[in-house]
Amino acid sequence: VFSIDTETLDIEKVVVGTEDSFKLRRLFKKDSLLYLLSARNLYVSSNGGESWTFEDRTGLPANLVDFVIFGNYKIVSSGDAIYIKHFQEDRWNKAFSSNNPIRRFYAPDVLFVIIGDDIYFSTNGLRYSLLFKNDKNLEINDIIKYKTFVVLATNKGLYKDDGTFYFAVDKVDVSLYDI
Repeated sequence: VFSIDTETLDIEKVVVGTEDSFKLRRLFKKDSLLYLLSARNLYVSSNGGESWTFEDRTGLPANLVDFVIFGNYKIVSSGDAIYIKHFQEDRWNKAFSSNNPIRRFYAPDVLFVIIGDDIYFSTNGLRYSLLFKNDKNLEINDIIKYKTFVVLATNKGLYKDDGTFYFAVDKVDVSLYDI
């Protein structure tokens, strides 16, 4: 993990934890806190990444996939479940289980989740409903929302959340970035 000073553009390596096979899954900023999810742990920094502490992982499985903060909840996915913890709680609780891999969160004002190649949503982090049933055999790489417009980046181009075609890309997997 590297840190870039936005004033001087200096780049420095940041040491986070002592994991032998550290793999960054997600870097997330909420207010003045930075959260970093690896395959095994969730870390938090209150000083811009200069130092990191472990987030208590009581109740979490061994492998972690994605992380988001939604409302007053911290939410983590594993391969087959979603775990949730209120900021005031000490223990993570399983909120949702799936037979398909839970791959990605996106939370602008509603929590979107890519589960397998379908899109689910939640308004509270506890209950999930199907938004987009992928019957087109699309490989969904990412999801992004702009105002009321939700776009899915797939292996066949961009699609709206209602499943209608938006933009084609030939032989390129598309990803979206919110800058």
